Amino acid sequence: MASCAIPGWYQPVVIGDHRYIDGGAWSSTNLDLLAGEGLDEIFVLAPQVSFDQDSPTQWTTRLERQWRNRVTRKVVREVETVHHQGTEVTVLGPGPADLEAIGGNLMDLSRRPAVIETSLRTSALALRDPAPLPNGDDFSDVG
Repeated sequence: MASCAIPGWYQPVVIGDHRYIDGGAWSSTNLDLLAGEGLDEIFVLAPQVSFDQDSPTQWTTRLERQWRNRVTRKVVREVETVHHQGTEVTVLGPGPADLEAIGGNLMDLSRRPAVIETSLRTSALALRDPAPLPNGDDFSDVG
């Protein structure tokens, strides 16, 4: 249950004297835990990041993009840490078509079929020709 205790959506889970929340509150990928493990290559599925900046008009989507930009900066820093240790890292995250399918509410289950259909198409294309990752400083909090 604690793994689903997403701050802002669900209450923390109390176990004994401690309160627990989803680990994604610290990092959406926890990629940094693999630094120094001597791995040759890592593929990261990161649906909460986006390397494509857009300018949504709905305020809820603008807020979501600000959050997504912060998550992306953290993941890029984690990639840099792991890559510095000699591991090649490929991150697969939503592109423009995926963001359109997802909309401004990640928890909107009604969008799931469109998100999956879009992702199957866009993920295959992205894996054929991965783009280099930008610097983490390239993501402003303006959505």
